[in-house]
Amino acid sequence: MYTDLAEKVLKKAERAGADEVEVVVESARDTEIVMKRGGIHSEKDCRTAAMGIRVIIGKKHSFTSCNLPFQNAENLAEHAVFLARETVEDAFWEHLPYRCSPAEVEGIYSQKLAELSYEGLFELARTLLDSASSIKDVDMEEGHIKHSVEAFFIINSHGLSGRYETTTLEADVLCAAKRSGQAECMAYDYVSSRSPDCDFTALGEKVARSARASMGARKLQSGAGGKVLLLPDPASEVLFTPLAAAVSAEAYLRDRSPFSQEMGDEVASDILTVTDDGTLPGGCESKPIDGEGSATYNTVIIEKGYLSGLLHSEYTANIAGCSSTGNAVRTATSDVNVGPTNFIVQKGGVSLPELLEELGEGLMVERFSGSVDATTGLFSGVCKQAHYVRKGEIIHPVKEVTLSGDAFQALKTIRLLGDSAVPEYQGIITPSCLVEGIEMKR
Repeated sequence: MYTDLAEKVLKKAERAGADEVEVVVESARDTEIVMKRGGIHSEKDCRTAAMGIRVIIGKKHSFTSCNLPFQNAENLAEHAVFLARETVEDAFWEHLPYRCSPAEVEGIYSQKLAELSYEGLFELARTLLDSASSIKDVDMEEGHIKHSVEAFFIINSHGLSGRYETTTLEADVLCAAKRSGQAECMAYDYVSSRSPDCDFTALGEKVARSARASMGARKLQSGAGGKVLLLPDPASEVLFTPLAAAVSAEAYLRDRSPFSQEMGDEVASDILTVTDDGTLPGGCESKPIDGEGSATYNTVIIEKGYLSGLLHSEYTANIAGCSSTGNAVRTATSDVNVGPTNFIVQKGGVSLPELLEELGEGLMVERFSGSVDATTGLFSGVCKQAHYVRKGEIIHPVKEVTLSGDAFQALKTIRLLGDSAVPEYQGIITPSCLVEGIEMKR
């Protein structure tokens, strides 16, 4: 995995005059099967490796990277030192992370999944195709199954050294329900797992049934109430993607977060507790170290509605006078930023039938398509899958309804949380949310 090369590059940068050096090497083996119009369309096999070098001279720093193998990789160290001398000083810079013990994280690497053959992957694809095609009047329009084995290695001039490997199996499906041969409505879903134990039969049937249940959509009736039941997928995208951006210490410290003056204040409904857990067993974003080698943690962000924590890298932690939370995110070809790992909304104790009963009259939204501004929290888009609910009963699917609002205000009007939480958009794990105050337009 080019570990010897990384050590040579680090030493060469030090000899060239660097005060601090960090070298990251990343490799990946990805196999993907693409399905279209009810059959296997193509297969992709990609193997990549890359190296990134971060160099600090005083309070100046540079980052450069290359794909591997690279003929003059060691000479890249001298180039990184040259770049660092030419950059402007960062008055807030302190130091790269020091040596630490990595977190203990279970279930992120499966030898069985790493050894999954092409034949095994094609068999999974056929299972997905068959299950999605088993429902009357429904065809699979498009789908993907991707199998990945990734390795990460980092060293720096403070003696820090860390590595880990991960395996991932993920699939997504788009099904169309058809009337007289013409597509009337679509449904989409996906799964991701660190192990080979994904139930592709259940995934295909779920998406196909969802598409069929959306047939015969009608316009939303006037006076449909002011409450919306967001199922996990739209809840993650509309509510919690902006929240994850707002609790980045990078945004908070630069006054780009709506919470910048609100640490310890009530910022959400008192039933809402949110954590970021990079150590979650089997989590799709779990790892023992973050992108700069600091240990990952389980960090409480919001507790019963009150803002109690932020996501930190070593850089932001040094500015704030605290410890890194292990939320430095990066690839070998990108510099360090702050971001979430497994961003977990703690589930409530309310079943779906109970959520529908509490909704009374309103809209149950299964899929949202539109724009969400992660900085301002403003969102606007259409419900690609939604059902009108009256007296707690699902009455009929509705034609595309526009939803708009402010995510940060909506967080304060969450009334109930579902009793099951599933991984959704960008590693966010959330239950269904019953929310008031979201504007609906026919």
